[in-house]
Amino acid sequence: MTLTHLIVLKGLWGSIGWATPACLGVEMAKEGKGRTWCITGDGAHQSTLNDISVMGRYNAKPIIFVLNNGIYGVEDVLSMRGHEYDDLASVNYHMLPEALGCTDWFCAKASTVQELDDVFEKLRSHDGAAYIEVIDDYA
Repeated sequence: MTLTHLIVLKGLWGSIGWATPACLGVEMAKEGKGRTWCITGDGAHQSTLNDISVMGRYNAKPIIFVLNNGIYGVEDVLSMRGHEYDDLASVNYHMLPEALGCTDWFCAKASTVQELDDVFEKLRSHDGAAYIEVIDDYA
């Protein structure tokens, strides 16, 4: 079986998981100049989160926000909601950078607007990589 038999894409869903590797690409291309901000959903992020370890290996310093609503949001909306197969396993995303070998990353979890405000305040004085899990109660 050739690789072309293994890849099946629809244009509508072709971008799921794109944000994290795109963030890695931008980080590598800019060679430490400026800040790269990435906002991704948890379902998409699960598809490509191994790129976080590559960012750590090459000392990339992105600011990544993972919007954790516990579902494949795009697919749930397109399928008119309520299908169990769109539900995701519970993951403590804010713990992933450390588990993937990233050192000196500022990691946090925000479940309220006040907690998110506190995160932004800490980001002002942190010049390294940051990884923020934002809880969004989809229900």
